[in-house]
Amino acid sequence: MKLSNLTKNMYFQYLFLFILFVFSNLINSMFSIISVIFSIFLILKNDNTNNIKLLFFLLPNIRILDCSGFKSWINILFFIISLTIIITKTQWFNKINRVAFCSALIMFALEFVHVFENHASINNEIFNAINIAFDFFAMIIIFMEKCDLEVYKEYSYALIFGVFNSVLCFFIANSSMLTMMFTSRYRLSAYGNDPNYLSSYLVLGMCGVLLYLYDNKLNYKYLIILFLCIIIGLFTMSKMCIFCICASILLYLSNLLMKGKLRKIGVIILRLLPFILIIYFIFGSEINYLISKFLERFSESYSVNSIANFTSGRSNIQSDYLKYLYSNLESLFFGRGINYLDFYTRYGMTFVAHNTYLDIVLSWGVFGSIIFFFTVIFCIRKYIKIKRNYLRYLLPFFVYLAMLFSLSCLSADMFWYLLAFVLIPLRIQTTTSIDLKKKGMYLHD
Repeated sequence: MKLSNLTKNMYFQYLFLFILFVFSNLINSMFSIISVIFSIFLILKNDNTNNIKLLFFLLPNIRILDCSGFKSWINILFFIISLTIIITKTQWFNKINRVAFCSALIMFALEFVHVFENHASINNEIFNAINIAFDFFAMIIIFMEKCDLEVYKEYSYALIFGVFNSVLCFFIANSSMLTMMFTSRYRLSAYGNDPNYLSSYLVLGMCGVLLYLYDNKLNYKYLIILFLCIIIGLFTMSKMCIFCICASILLYLSNLLMKGKLRKIGVIILRLLPFILIIYFIFGSEINYLISKFLERFSESYSVNSIANFTSGRSNIQSDYLKYLYSNLESLFFGRGINYLDFYTRYGMTFVAHNTYLDIVLSWGVFGSIIFFFTVIFCIRKYIKIKRNYLRYLLPFFVYLAMLFSLSCLSADMFWYLLAFVLIPLRIQTTTSIDLKKKGMYLHD
């Protein structure tokens, strides 16, 4: 696992940002401004690939500079990174960018039609329409950026290290919260805004690493990273997170078993066993409590024969929304905009749908949802051709689709950036297949 000088420089940049973030939360909020200035310097200095890595690193830290009193610092950095990538993309008027731009205008129109509805704040709806269009444009440009499996591994590292940064900074600044992890039902969200959001960054980063490991050597460094991801996943207490982690690892192990390489994993695990035993000897009671707390959360879901109990009440919320949709054709076919909750509060709704697919229908209606899905497919259709020998490249994509059933993130920037993250492997497998055919080579599972 040899690192290039460029990659090492990126890790030093992450380390320096980590120090600034800690100082921002512990010493003085002025360090927030310094961290933003340093980030902007990096953005202007970096190429597009490293800016995308920085974007993925910052995603799990969306709330890390709230101590400054200005809660949109990281969002502004997202905007600057996206704008820089778009501007520096060569051949601005080529077909790819024209298609992305026209598609972004369609997304703008989907939201803008709700500007003059009675429940809507005109300024908010205009901002939402512009923001959706910009995020969509950035998503397509990031998807089209040149990338191979090695670079995608670095994207995955950036996402995982962003989670590590968020968690470590949070526990340093709020040491009492670490105690609460082992004495209460507290669920970790760190600076990721929500436990389910934090777990989604974690799981998708893991999927990216596992995808890389399908055709590369697994060593102790990767195992330690995956082990830490599982521990943080337990901290979030997210049922969907643990389900996706287990499913991803099982798929990876099944692939190795078919290749006859499972014994290599056993050798590495045996090397790590002394380390694991020492950790358990020191923190055994805390680890036992964490596991029992998670098992208790699962047992509560099964103790009552109720879908609502298993989904932590989400199914009841979604059922209420669906009942209203079926009784109101205007809402069903045309939606109520991204801020649909403002409209539905008059009918007693107090929560968003906690399901991104339902978010899309509630926001843009059936007609708008069809337009949205066809717009995405139209933009990427020529660059994705799924090959049977490359089905593993679908892993991040399918895991993300599963996680969207428990997330309401359509209005968040992270939805679009993570969509780009999971679509990139589909383009990589197409490019890899073409390159191998040119060389007269074929890759078999």
